[in-house]
Amino acid sequence: MTKISDSSCELLATLASLETLDLSDTNVSDSGLAKLRKLSSLRRLGLTGTKVTDEAARQLESALPFCEVGDEFRYQCVPPW
Repeated sequence: MTKISDSSCELLATLASLETLDLSDTNVSDSGLAKLRKLSSLRRLGLTGTKVTDEAARQLESALPFCEVGDEFRYQCVPPW
């Protein structure tokens, strides 16, 4: 577990151009996840090993229909060239 928690999500929610976020193995719960609803640029969100419920994840998917939310999150590294 990392030190990322629900209170960290307030800061993360200010990153308007954020597209990919892996919160796996953090202390984030439903209340922290709700703070991320305004991230309209978010496209991928990893939640493996968090305290987030399935219902909260579904609610976020409804709020951010272009965001892939899930437990199976894999980094896809794209070279800069």
